[in-house]
Amino acid sequence: MRRETKIGLLAIVTLAVVVIGYQFLKGNDVFSNSNTFYIKYENVDQLGIGDQVEINGFRVGKVTDIQLNKENVRSLVVAITLNSDLPIPKNAKALVKSDGLLGGRFISLDFDKACSGADCAVDGDYLVAAEESVIAGLIGDPAALAPYFDLIRSNTGPLIDSLTSRTDTNGIGRTLHNMEVTSQNLASLTAKLDRLLARTSNNLTETTSNVASITKNLDDNNAKITSILNNVDSTTAGLAEVDIEEMLTTVNTTLTDLQATIKTSNGAMENLAGVTKSINEGDGTLGKLINEDEIYTRLDRTATNLDLLLQDFRLNPKRYVNVSVFGKKDKDYKVPEDDPAEPILPGGN
Repeated sequence: MRRETKIGLLAIVTLAVVVIGYQFLKGNDVFSNSNTFYIKYENVDQLGIGDQVEINGFRVGKVTDIQLNKENVRSLVVAITLNSDLPIPKNAKALVKSDGLLGGRFISLDFDKACSGADCAVDGDYLVAAEESVIAGLIGDPAALAPYFDLIRSNTGPLIDSLTSRTDTNGIGRTLHNMEVTSQNLASLTAKLDRLLARTSNNLTETTSNVASITKNLDDNNAKITSILNNVDSTTAGLAEVDIEEMLTTVNTTLTDLQATIKTSNGAMENLAGVTKSINEGDGTLGKLINEDEIYTRLDRTATNLDLLLQDFRLNPKRYVNVSVFGKKDKDYKVPEDDPAEPILPGGN
């Protein structure tokens, strides 16, 4: 065999292997016969090429093509490929279902009984289209779920009664009622707080203004405050340098001297008290002078007579001093008409 023939045969075999492998990867059975059927859908709802075709959950084929219907652009034509030895009735429904909440879409063929002869669909026939919602695909047939709903209703009935009952002290309804009352109290409290804040807003504004004024004054008198603090610092520094022990010794000495002075003053006050007591009791000359009227009267009279004597001596000196050179006879004393002693002396008019 020539070399070129060998290369040609190898190329043909290689191409056949590639084609067969590609069809195998796409899920097509190259060595078995298959039939193609078509279904018209108004909405395929994310159904894609390669999605499965099932009968009662068993895979029997796949979606091979999806095209826009040329006769009615509001619908789509879906082509499915099934094994040729599988009899499909002409009235079989091709239902688009969902494979769970997160799963994809697939076509389920639904029919009541097997077909034979002319009742079976042939290659190229159109099947009846049907669609199922996502929720129906998740929950299944509602009639089949009715017993489960009855069971749930019977088990949750007491719980619902407990939630709605406000008389049951142990029920959740009582707790919910208490929570409702608490929320109402909180609403009333917040309303009162709003009114209180509305009434005190002016006071808060005034207080804020006062605080602002105080801070402004502090800022304006910052230099003075700094000076005062420096003086206080200087004073405390000076106090720190003072010999406290010596100062305390001086203070103790001063207090001792002050105590001695106070003791002396107390003695003097006691002596003065004794003197005043003696005077009040009439002891001694000063006591008698103060307490006895007779002595005062005599002293007063003596002072009066002395005053009259001096006055008379001034007015009539010859009465007391008489110098006679030639031995004349003394004249008799004549009492003056306005003698100042007359109203005072005894026997006076």
